[in-house]
Amino acid sequence: MKRFLFAILLLLTTVSSWAQTNITNFVVDGIHYSVYGFSGPVNYGDTIPVAVIKPVGDSRAGEVYSGDIVIPETVTYLGFTCKVIAIANQAFSNRSYELEWVKGLASFTAPYNTSPTGNSSLTSVTIPNSVITIGEEAFADCTGLTAITIPNSVTEIGYGAFSDCTGLTSVTIGNGVTEIGSSTFSGCTALTSITIPNSVTTIGGGAFSGCTGLTSILIV
Repeated sequence: MKRFLFAILLLLTTVSSWAQTNITNFVVDGIHYSVYGFSGPVNYGDTIPVAVIKPVGDSRAGEVYSGDIVIPETVTYLGFTCKVIAIANQAFSNRSYELEWVKGLASFTAPYNTSPTGNSSLTSVTIPNSVITIGEEAFADCTGLTAITIPNSVTEIGYGAFSDCTGLTSVTIGNGVTEIGSSTFSGCTALTSITIPNSVTTIGGGAFSGCTGLTSILIV
C-alpha cells in the first residue's frame, strides 16, 4: 500500500511540475526538444506537441547536431508521449544571428554568431511523417547534407530553411506542402533539378536564387 501511494504521489508531482512550466526543454537520445504551441494544464495521458530545437547551450560555441540524425515521430518524457510536429528556426543550422538593430543608426549589436562557418558535420536527417512545419533557416548552411526528403505531413517550409546547403543534390517535396518560403533553397549550388507538387500554392521570392546548377523545375 505504501508503495502504491508513493507511486501515485510521484505521478501527481510529475504532472503538476509540467503543468506549472510554460516552456519545457528536454533531451531524448541526443535530440533537443521544446514544447510547441501548447499551454494550459497537462493531464496524464495527453499527447504533448513538441519541436526539435537547436542544442541547448551557448550558441556562440557553435554547438550543432552532427552525423546521421533520425527524428522520431514521438518521444516519451516524464511519462508523457510527445509528438514531434515541428523543426524550429535554425535548429540544425550554425546560424544564430538574433540581431538587434538600432533605429536610425548604422550600428547594431549581434550577441551571437554572425559569421557562421556552416554545419558540415551533419550528413543526413530523417524527418518523420508527423512534422507539419519546418522553421526558418532550420537547415541553413548544412553543407554536409546531400539529400533531403520532406514528408507529406509538412505543409510549410520556412524562410531560408535549406539555404546555402551547397552539397544538396536531391530534394523530395511531399504532396502536403502548400508554401515554400522565401530563399528556401537559395544558394544550393549543387542542386540540378527539383519537382514541386501541385499542392504548393505559394513560392516566396528568391526561393531558388543562387542555385547556379539548377536546370529543371517540374511542377506535378
